[in-house]
Amino acid sequence: MNIKPEITVRNKDSGEKILYRMDQPSLVIGRDSSNFVVLPSKTVSRRHTEILFDHGQFFVRDLKSNNGTKLGERKLTTKEKNLLKSGDVIKIENFDILFELPQHSHQKEALENTDSDLLEVKMVKKLLKAMDKDSAPTLEIIDGAEKGRRFLFEAKSQDVVVGRDPGCELYIDSNVISRKHARFEKRFDTVTIFDLDSKNGTFVNRQKITEKRLQDGDVIHLGTLAIIFRNPQELGLDLSPPEISSTEEHSQHTNPNASLPEEPSQPKIDLPEAKVAKRRGPEDPPPPAPKTPEPIPQPLQAESNFNLSPADPLPQSEVNEAPKLSSMEILMLAVGAAVLIGALFGLMKIF
Repeated sequence: MNIKPEITVRNKDSGEKILYRMDQPSLVIGRDSSNFVVLPSKTVSRRHTEILFDHGQFFVRDLKSNNGTKLGERKLTTKEKNLLKSGDVIKIENFDILFELPQHSHQKEALENTDSDLLEVKMVKKLLKAMDKDSAPTLEIIDGAEKGRRFLFEAKSQDVVVGRDPGCELYIDSNVISRKHARFEKRFDTVTIFDLDSKNGTFVNRQKITEKRLQDGDVIHLGTLAIIFRNPQELGLDLSPPEISSTEEHSQHTNPNASLPEEPSQPKIDLPEAKVAKRRGPEDPPPPAPKTPEPIPQPLQAESNFNLSPADPLPQSEVNEAPKLSSMEILMLAVGAAVLIGALFGLMKIF
């Protein structure tokens, strides 16, 4: 609804005037504090009259009030829609309600003083008003037949009843919600939702509630009807960790030593070989030589007293006596060598 009429309520007894701007398809006038326009008089019914927008036109109808509603001097028939034109006056007891379309307001502004200073002030006011509108909280239906329909909270203090009763401020024609399902209370920058003992319940982020203060992005379910709440003023309150923190955390997770200084690169065989050398006994065979032509580390040279290095060959007598070993001794030596080799590889895998 792009057209937003102005509704001026005048108390004929006190002369007090209150201006409202209709920014929703339907609003209810009555004594009850949940109505959009509240008339504080005992002679006014709790829900007295409704103004609604339908197919590009505005209508007024009486909601079975006790004392009736007049359009001009004509008393309205209960529940009958009557066309409203700019300048029409709705009369409810001691209140006159003037209905004006925006075009009429523009004509009044044209008659005002056009001094340059005043024009600048008006332009600033219009700009601030547009900014307030862009930052106002909204409700948007995200499923069902009315998907995409939005409701805007423009006033600083505003109460909105939602339900399938045509008299509700936010009227939704759906069988899954109650006639008066929930009430939204806007107080400055906060909006709170209250369940009105609905049949199918009210849920916020899948949790059933009776009262809940809403935050930007909350998904509300009235029964099974989903509505999303948006509050642009809360967009700066995102408490999620910044992107750089997530990247650093991922880097530390994939590389736990990323924050530590790296050690000099060595051939993969050097580290286990040095550790094996510290635990090697006199009877152990030497480890295999490294594949790279780098020199043997110093600890390995200091402990290489096994009489098995290429510079210290076996005595000739021992070489000549090798063929005299029995087959059983040769088998035992082969088994021992295999065990030692297996142990060596096992130690290399551990370290």
